[in-house]
Amino acid sequence: MIGSRADERQTSLEMKVTALPGKVITAAAVVAFLIAVAVKATLWPFAVFVVPAGVSGLAGWAIYRQDGNGDDDRMDAEHTRSPIRVKPGP
Repeated sequence: MIGSRADERQTSLEMKVTALPGKVITAAAVVAFLIAVAVKATLWPFAVFVVPAGVSGLAGWAIYRQDGNGDDDRMDAEHTRSPIRVKPGP
């Protein structure tokens, strides 16, 4: 069927739409945890949500981060150089 596959824009939008509730719920759990600490309430119900969010955030960073020291992002990186040699001007 024509047009049935999602293009990059749709995939990116879907990922952002999915990530937003996770970020909101994680932030709410952290705020609730801090409030529970402040009023000396039972912490384990909040920790059930905060700890997995933190662990999964660290795991996601470790898995999806870019390897290397970032040299490929400089202006003189290999992928930004023209394949045609150009003499520098005077």
